[in-house]
Amino acid sequence: MISKDLQVGEVTHGLTRGLLGLKMYSRAMYNVMVKLNPALLAVALGAVFFYPKRKSKSSSSEDKNDGGGDDLFDKPASVNAVEEGVRQGADLIASMEGYESKPYSDPGDGTATIGYGNTFYQDGSPVTLGDPPLTQSEAQSLMEWYIMEYSVPILRESIPVWGEMNEGQIAATLSFAYNMGPHFMTAKKGFNSIQSAFESKDWRSAVPDKFPLYKYAGGKVLAGLVKRRRLEAETWRHGSWPLPNA
Repeated sequence: MISKDLQVGEVTHGLTRGLLGLKMYSRAMYNVMVKLNPALLAVALGAVFFYPKRKSKSSSSEDKNDGGGDDLFDKPASVNAVEEGVRQGADLIASMEGYESKPYSDPGDGTATIGYGNTFYQDGSPVTLGDPPLTQSEAQSLMEWYIMEYSVPILRESIPVWGEMNEGQIAATLSFAYNMGPHFMTAKKGFNSIQSAFESKDWRSAVPDKFPLYKYAGGKVLAGLVKRRRLEAETWRHGSWPLPNA
C-alpha cells in the first residue's frame, strides 16, 4: 500500500511537471483551454503526465522468447499475482507438511521441527525437541512469517524471472524453497539443474521438469518427496493450486 505522504508527493510532482510542460505551448492556447473548460485542462494534464507509458518493444527473437524484457505491461506477475501465489503456496505447503503441535525429528535429517515443518522461530532461535507445543494458529503464523518475511525476499532477489512468474509458478517455487531452503539459487552445489532451468530462456517449461530430481533426503529417495515434487511440477504447469484432481 502506498502511503498518503508518498501519494501527495507524487501528485505534487506531477502537477509541477504539468505546469512546466504548459510553458512549451503558446500562451494563447493555454488561455483558450482555461477559459473554455478548466476540466479539459485537468484531463489533458492527467493524460500527458500521469498515464503510464509503455516502453517500445524490441523485435528481436530474444525479447519475443523472454516476454518483452522490463515492460511491466507484458509481465504476467504483479502484486496481485505474488499475493495470490503466496496464498496458494501456503495452502500447498500446509497440505504437504501437515500440522504437528509438538516438536519432532525430521525423518530426512533428524532436525527438530514443529508446526508446519518449521525448524526455527521468528526470533531466529532453532526448534528443539523440548520446546512447548504450538497451537494450529501459532503454527500457521510461523509458516506465513517464514514464507513472507524470510523466503520471498530471498527468492525475489535470486530468481532472475521472479517478476514474470504467475501465481501457480510462485506457489510451486515457494513449496520447493520451503522444503529445500530459499537459498537454492545461490548454493554452490546440489542445485545446478534447477539453477540452470531458472536461468534459461525456456524457463517456463524447463523448471517443472527439474523439480522431480530433488527427491532425496539422507541419500535415499523418500516417497513423500516424490509426491511433493510431482505436485509442485503439476501446480507450475497448471498455473494454480489446488489442482483439479488433487
